[in-house]
Amino acid sequence: MRKLNYFPLIVLALVSLLLDYYVFGGVVTLAAASASSSAIQFSYWIASIAILFSFLYMLSRVFPARKFSLIFNVSFNSYLTVFVSKLVFAVLLLGEDIYRLLFTAVNLVFGESGGMPGRSLLLSQIAMFAAAIPFFSFLFGVTFGKYYYRVRRSVIYADDLPEEFHLTFSGHTHGMQFGIEIGRFKWSPAKYRYQNWAGLAEHQGRYLYVNRGFGFLGFAGRVGIWPEITVIELKRRS
Repeated sequence: MRKLNYFPLIVLALVSLLLDYYVFGGVVTLAAASASSSAIQFSYWIASIAILFSFLYMLSRVFPARKFSLIFNVSFNSYLTVFVSKLVFAVLLLGEDIYRLLFTAVNLVFGESGGMPGRSLLLSQIAMFAAAIPFFSFLFGVTFGKYYYRVRRSVIYADDLPEEFHLTFSGHTHGMQFGIEIGRFKWSPAKYRYQNWAGLAEHQGRYLYVNRGFGFLGFAGRVGIWPEITVIELKRRS
């Protein structure tokens, strides 16, 4: 069993808590008009801390032994879903804060008073709806997406296709189990690691088909990059 290095866990905890604190500013704005404002704020911190530290605890148990359990998958899925959603929320809040700082700086230069404007309820609402997109996408990915099998068919034409031959298929990527595929447009973080990460590619008459995989690894779900069954048809070019 390997000795656990706590430094990455500490860094992960600090980054997550800083993100939680920053997003909390938007939560306060959203909850301000509600009679249950205090309860909403309290629930936000309870849920955030519970998800974070349950994941950190499971991480500290799993990595030394290299044995992944169902409980770890649940904690990891929950943490990743919430973290990415908060990240989207925070990016929009950051845009607003840059505007608020510039607005305040201009007022100071021209000697006008008034201080920094408060957060906009409308922008916090927009941030909340934007954050809901990855949240529900990840939720779909871990419940149905990993079973959302797609049959992809490709026809490859060859000039010298013999009557009988042996053919070997091997290898696939998971497309990092996250991406967008709409018509001919496809994008995944996998493109920054592999030149050909999904589908059929051709170079100087040679073909490479990269399967998107059938299961999952780490994150127990798929978002946009669905599990694939490949059907390849070989035809002699006439």
